[in-house]
Amino acid sequence: MPYFNPQRPKNTLMLVSLAATLALAGCDSSEKDSSSESQAAATSTATSTATAKAKAPVSTDSVAKTDAQSKAESQKSAAKKAAAAKQGLPAIPDFASITDVKQKKQTFFDFMYDLVKRANREVLAERATVDQWNPANGVSDNIAALIEKYRVEETLSPADAKKELLKRVQVIPASLVLAQGANESAWGTSRFAKQGNNYFGQWCFVKGCGLVPKQRNDGAVHEVADFDHPMDSVRSYILNLNRHYTYDDLRNLRAKEIAKQGYATGINLAAGLINYSERREEYVKEIRSMISYNKLDKLDPTMLADIKAPAKEG
Repeated sequence: MPYFNPQRPKNTLMLVSLAATLALAGCDSSEKDSSSESQAAATSTATSTATAKAKAPVSTDSVAKTDAQSKAESQKSAAKKAAAAKQGLPAIPDFASITDVKQKKQTFFDFMYDLVKRANREVLAERATVDQWNPANGVSDNIAALIEKYRVEETLSPADAKKELLKRVQVIPASLVLAQGANESAWGTSRFAKQGNNYFGQWCFVKGCGLVPKQRNDGAVHEVADFDHPMDSVRSYILNLNRHYTYDDLRNLRAKEIAKQGYATGINLAAGLINYSERREEYVKEIRSMISYNKLDKLDPTMLADIKAPAKEG
């Protein structure tokens, strides 16, 4: 299992739209740099390369290599689909083929909301284990596993460890997940979403663990993590927010809001994403705008009830 970067490093290749209006309109996007200059240069380079390729003869070895790569990609895709079907996960819609913006957005939200419910339901099951734990009885194997998973300091007393686990093992509002997923994956149409089922831009650092960004800086070794299904990307994203020190403010905001009204909201928790992107305040503003524009905030009050409802497979 590759190690997924818990904090997006500076100068990360962002899959966000250049303006909030582009993201809100549900426009398609491929992998791209955040600067218009880089995009112009990339376009120019791509055009020159395409022209050169058109003039140059294609070798038999190149054709064979391309065929082999296509075959390998097809086999990998088939294996992913088989694994997803075995887990009862929903089929991934072809978002890029949906030309109606309203339909594309609704299809994306419906698909992702189901995944968010599944992931948050798993988190609540872990939280129940923590709730039932009596620190006076010591640390069981299950609790030790959760302490390690959520990166709670092992030097804490059992009582303090329980408090910290209860702060971390908690659901993430659906509105936040859906808005960030749409933003980072360009509504499921980005290269990383389509080829790697990566909807949140998670990085990994083991060679071959994911997709190599086309505009990766010289000397950089990171790749964009490759997941079997978007469900795995959602799980990774939620775990990231729940355990990394960068999002401690987000967890504090969540705890206060839940104590006040029984549930947390994406609009409020978005403030804790200040370090998710190097765009900082502008990124937070864009995520909040997407939540409001698409009326995703209405999902947050009913999330817990939806999670506790019987799960639907397939």
